[in-house]
Amino acid sequence: MDISTVFIGTAVLSGTAFILGLAISFVTQIFHVEVDPRIEQLHDILPHFNCGACGHPGCMPYAEAVINDNEKTNRCKPGGADVAAKILALLESSESEPEASKSDK
Repeated sequence: MDISTVFIGTAVLSGTAFILGLAISFVTQIFHVEVDPRIEQLHDILPHFNCGACGHPGCMPYAEAVINDNEKTNRCKPGGADVAAKILALLESSESEPEASKSDK
């Protein structure tokens, strides 16, 4: 095997990887999905055990259910009353925001 064959193969694979990387970057910009920032904030409050004790397969689905489906705030067993209080505080603070600032987000 000639050394130029190795260099050509490496260049072709590197070029292909670069082009595919650009394509993925472009596609992620086109199909970007806005997520309610309260879901991320609530997820940060949760303990991230993904235990399923709340009835959801993980902490992120539970956070989405609390925000979108009015799920109870005290269902996180590992977090206990402390996490439930923080979730309530987050929900109360987001409800007290003026409607104009919510529509801007």
